[in-house]
Amino acid sequence: MAYILKAKAQFEPDELISLLKEKPDLLHPRIRFLQGPFPIQNLGRLDLLGLDDQGGWVLVKIAAAGSGELLLSALHQMNWVQSHSQWVTTLPAFELADAASVPTLFLVAPHFANSLSEILVYLRDVTVGLVKYTGFDMGEQKGVHFEPLFQVDNVSVEPEPHTPPSQEPNLSLLQPLSDEEIAQFLPGNTKENIG
Repeated sequence: MAYILKAKAQFEPDELISLLKEKPDLLHPRIRFLQGPFPIQNLGRLDLLGLDDQGGWVLVKIAAAGSGELLLSALHQMNWVQSHSQWVTTLPAFELADAASVPTLFLVAPHFANSLSEILVYLRDVTVGLVKYTGFDMGEQKGVHFEPLFQVDNVSVEPEPHTPPSQEPNLSLLQPLSDEEIAQFLPGNTKENIG
């Protein structure tokens, strides 16, 4: 059966939380499970916490818009998980967690500020995936598509050494000059004798 996708559907964070708890591989194939949400005193709600196939922490933050504040909130919650990892590993399903692992963060939103991916380049020892979602109205049901924007290749791996962005010019933005434009730069040509 084919559906005609009528319009973008709005999703409440709780709807996406339920979906990702059922199908964590929609975010990444190595995520084993996700549970939540969990209220964290003074830090808001941790939407989803789970483990990857190596026992590493996976933290998911869902928002209406991806911004620096979303990243900051997720980093605070990541710090909380690391600080309380010995306690969290006593909870059912988290006893196999590698308590010393650095959590992988997934920020999920319908759109992200352009500056956010630029900020992520400078984070050291933290793996962050940006995942854009688009909801679709399919008549009686809603559909959702997840698109990784800032890809996480491996979930629990040692972070790579930090390399600042290249200072090389982006040559793809350059366009070739026309013959007339080239002629302007040839010796002996002046504005009067070009045209």
